[in-house]
Amino acid sequence: MEKLEVGGTYYREVTVNGERVNKWVVLAKMERFDSNYKIIWFADMDGKEAWFENDSHGNRISEKRNNGQEIIWKRKYDDNGKLIWYDKSGDDEKEVWNEYDSNGNIIHQKISSEKGLEEIWLEYDSNGKCIHQKSSSEEERWTEFDSNGKCIHFKKSDGYEEWIEYPSDKIRINKNSEGEESIVEADENNYVVHRHNFNGSDVWFESEYHENGKRKKVYTFIPK
Repeated sequence: MEKLEVGGTYYREVTVNGERVNKWVVLAKMERFDSNYKIIWFADMDGKEAWFENDSHGNRISEKRNNGQEIIWKRKYDDNGKLIWYDKSGDDEKEVWNEYDSNGNIIHQKISSEKGLEEIWLEYDSNGKCIHQKSSSEEERWTEFDSNGKCIHFKKSDGYEEWIEYPSDKIRINKNSEGEESIVEADENNYVVHRHNFNGSDVWFESEYHENGKRKKVYTFIPK
C-alpha cells in the first residue's frame, strides 16, 4: 500500500448504493493495532493523536494524547482472570465493579462517576448471549438472537428498536423504528470495509493484517 497521510485525498474504488465505483475520498483516520487487535495508536483529521498501552489481559491501562493529557486505568482480576474492578482517571472518571455468574458472564455492575452511582443487571440465554439489561435509572434493553447466535432484534425502554438482517455472511442490514436503514459490509476476514450509516453518510475502511489474520492497520475514508 502506498504511503498515506491523514487529511489527504485519494482516488479509491468504493461501494456506493450497492455498486463498486471509483471516487475521490479523504483519509479521515489512521489506526494501528497489536497482534491481538488491541489499538495502540490513532490519528485523525481533527488533529487528535493518541497512544495506548494494554495489560497482559488485553485491557487498556493508559492513553496518552497529543494535547498532553494522560488517562490511567487501574484494574483488578479474580483468580480466573475476570475483571472485577477498575478505576479510570482523566476525563469521564469512573470506578466500576463487576460480578459474574458461574459461566463467566457479567450479571451485575456498579458504576460510580460524577453522575452518581448506577447499577446494571444483565440476563443471558443458554448460549451465553445477553438478552436483557436493566439499570437503576430504569433504562432497559431486550435483545433477540437467531439460531446462529446473531443479533436480529433489540429494543430499548424508550421505544427505540432495531431489526437486523443478514443477506449474506458479509453483509448486515439494520433497520430502526425511525424508518432509517444502515448497511455494513465485511471482508474475507469479517472486518468491516464499508458502512452506510442511518444518516445516509458512507464510511470506507482499508486494512493491513498481521500474519495471524488480525488487523494491523486501519485506514478510514470519508467522501470528499
